[in-house]
Amino acid sequence: MKVTNLILPIIILLSTSCGKLLKESERATHDAENYGTHLSTSFMNTKDVSADDLYEPEESMVSEVGVYVGNRYYKMLEGDSKSFIETITKKEKPQEDERTYDNPGFISPFHTKALIEDFKSKYGKHSELIQYLFSKRSEDHTFTVLDDAVDISYSRREKVFYINSDLFLELNKEIELIYTRSGRYLGHIPYLAYYKKRAELDLRGYLHFQSMSYAKLGRLFYMATYYSQWIDENDYEQMIVAFQKMCINSNGLYSSECSKENIEGARNYYSLYYKWLEASREIEKEFLKIHHPLEGLQAEQFYDKEVITVLVKKPSDGKMARFLKESVEKAWNTDKYELKIEWSHSHDAKVSIEFVEEGPHHANFRTRVISMNRKTFQYDELTGVILAHEFGHVLGFKDCYHEFWDNDEDGYVFYKVDVTNVMCSNAGDVKDFHFEQLLKNM
Repeated sequence: MKVTNLILPIIILLSTSCGKLLKESERATHDAENYGTHLSTSFMNTKDVSADDLYEPEESMVSEVGVYVGNRYYKMLEGDSKSFIETITKKEKPQEDERTYDNPGFISPFHTKALIEDFKSKYGKHSELIQYLFSKRSEDHTFTVLDDAVDISYSRREKVFYINSDLFLELNKEIELIYTRSGRYLGHIPYLAYYKKRAELDLRGYLHFQSMSYAKLGRLFYMATYYSQWIDENDYEQMIVAFQKMCINSNGLYSSECSKENIEGARNYYSLYYKWLEASREIEKEFLKIHHPLEGLQAEQFYDKEVITVLVKKPSDGKMARFLKESVEKAWNTDKYELKIEWSHSHDAKVSIEFVEEGPHHANFRTRVISMNRKTFQYDELTGVILAHEFGHVLGFKDCYHEFWDNDEDGYVFYKVDVTNVMCSNAGDVKDFHFEQLLKNM
């Protein structure tokens, strides 16, 4: 099988603010109306990237280089051969590299440069590909994907790279990572002060303790209080750091109460834990609760389920309409509740969906519009889950993953608060509490 101009979905899931410790005026300034991205197109302009930058990027320019290379790569994939992806996509719930509290992701020029160097090293023997992606050459190139190709070969006359399908999927994932991490770093530049403040909402200490059984937590605190010299050194250090983060949740970034020395001098770790527990719980609730509930929902009991009906403006594209309805209704369905989409052309229909030509898939909680990138849209299982996630935004839920500036890392840290929640993760599910919050706000 031969497929040309192959394209994969670019999924950029960026965090939006959850509030709690920020004043309403600060939140109004920084809350992104468009869930899914903080990216500003002005920071995606890479015309100032030079040939020298591409050859050996300085740390100050490495993010611009990452975006430049991604733009060149995706231009190679422009075309209408999308059915191939829909054919090979597994018809099962997508799995992804979960960034949990104990395995967070990092966004910084240092980390992006490492990704670029690893990419160049891995594909270094394919010099034409590297030279094209990391150059200012103006001629257009494309990919041809062949199942029986051994590796990557290049036709100078046709300006085509012939590539094995499995290797292509691998390469695509690596470039997408470079591109999205670079774009996120550049897009956050205007919001640096805000993201530094968001470090106060870092729940890793709280989640560390929550991952332990009550018995294990009790033993740890007992030993730390009375026999600290017998505790495993690593366990002890993790406990102190976790307490520092919980203290910051309660007292702010610059409280002397949160110093390592102060916490190590505590006489009773039980009391320390419960002293700061409520503040951390409140932050967690802010991540998970509904913030901008959609008006005009209708609810009725239907046999053993409570059904919520949402009026949606029907897309002119019939295939899109069927796919949206099937995907959302499949995901927003539990043992006790289900959601139904009812098409309407009246002013009562607050929710709509549209195709856009650029940018990631996203939703606007003010206009209640879901915007899907036409180039990267696929009628497959993964895009169906993304639609269900974006529909959660127009219902009023925020993203429940956390992103903030970490001074120790000299960059951004991000992780998912609850990987089982559809608003945190593409591998997550809709929960009963999502419906309960919708009903409570009707």
